[in-house]
Amino acid sequence: MWDRFLDHPAMRTDSRVADRVPSWKAGGIVAASLSPSVRRFVALAGGVLIAAGVLVAGSTPAAAAPGVGPAAVVSLGDSAMSGEGAGSYEPGTDGPQDYCHRSLNSTIQSTAIPGIQARINIACSGASSSDVRIGGTSQYTEPPQTDQLRGIARDYNVKMIVLQLGANDDPQFADSVLTCVEAWADPFASPCKSQLDPVWPGRMAGMAPKVEASIADLRTVMREAGYADSAYQFVLTSYASPFTENMNWFTHGFDGCPIRLADAKWGRTSAVPQLSAALRGVATRTGVRFLDLARATEGREACNQSVSTSSQWVSRLTMDVDELFESGDPAHVVQQSFHPNTNGHRQLGRCLTEFVGVALREGSCLRGATATCTRWRGSPHRRRATPPADPHRARSRYPGYAGSALGGRPVPRRGRSRVGHRADASLRWRLAARTGGPAARPLSARRLPVRRW
Repeated sequence: MWDRFLDHPAMRTDSRVADRVPSWKAGGIVAASLSPSVRRFVALAGGVLIAAGVLVAGSTPAAAAPGVGPAAVVSLGDSAMSGEGAGSYEPGTDGPQDYCHRSLNSTIQSTAIPGIQARINIACSGASSSDVRIGGTSQYTEPPQTDQLRGIARDYNVKMIVLQLGANDDPQFADSVLTCVEAWADPFASPCKSQLDPVWPGRMAGMAPKVEASIADLRTVMREAGYADSAYQFVLTSYASPFTENMNWFTHGFDGCPIRLADAKWGRTSAVPQLSAALRGVATRTGVRFLDLARATEGREACNQSVSTSSQWVSRLTMDVDELFESGDPAHVVQQSFHPNTNGHRQLGRCLTEFVGVALREGSCLRGATATCTRWRGSPHRRRATPPADPHRARSRYPGYAGSALGGRPVPRRGRSRVGHRADASLRWRLAARTGGPAARPLSARRLPVRRW
């Protein structure tokens, strides 16, 4: 059933292997010995001695060929994919040396993909593209994720790779958030957007080839393990916005979101969409699928005053004071801040599950009318509707995320919010016509079927 789905023309991908060059990671290359994957072998060299009750073990059998082991999906990348902020971290990834923070509530663990027997998460908090390269760097004493994938590809039948990577490269997302927090704390400082906006496009341009190189190396690892490019799905995702300007203007800093409203708006409507656009370009050039998460947490961001704290999908400023005594590194005290929480990962997992089941090259996750995150649109040929000439009319429904190219602001799928705009009826009609749906029916009401196999 997997073979039938992967044989769909929209699922056939090509890859362009970029030249691999030595990578350098901020802070230096951390040397670490490679830890071999834990494998269990059952071998019979003789027989069972019934009278003595003794099982005689013998030589180890050869490793199974690709496609023979349990069907698996593997997630790689940084903190957004590892499950940072969602708690319930896998043993050995919550300090004192390894802080990869792989959560049992992560996006990949929240999927329910038919036919998948194993969900394996090797993403690591703080990872950059140099940690996902052949012969790359080590993060928190762990070997490069490419090395870890090599063992998994040998022992499992890998059906899908999900990669979320790039924010810790040139964008320096964590440091950028810190810059905005410092601007909030200093009433005489200029907004952080005035510092970051001029350099942001250049950072996106610097990030893209690094992520492309990581994808090329992952493809190489899979080929060396005996997998054809068409034997598995490869999905690249973007990042969800942690902030919104829809916060209480007076108390939001003390509520756990110490960032100016104008800076939060810039992050949501400009910085995050530019990051998504750059990663979409990476997916196009490398021939992998793309799932846009830029608006996935819309209306449920940290400190959003329209919903209760328990209904928000992003963690606020989170301080784990115990880490000062355990690791001695202040960075670990706030490491879990501003990431999707358990509810957020559950919704992202729901959306990823839907995306896997349709034959579309790319799609976007949006919060639906039932307050769940679902796949909203996609394109088998990467075609998008042309936006209206008036940018103010394209702010809410343009599938390429209007805020990216037109300076608009997104809104929930249905209704209005205090920061939103009316959906443009003519644009909805154009999109419905492009996808073959009824022109008089709002796009937000249409759902493409989920393919089962």
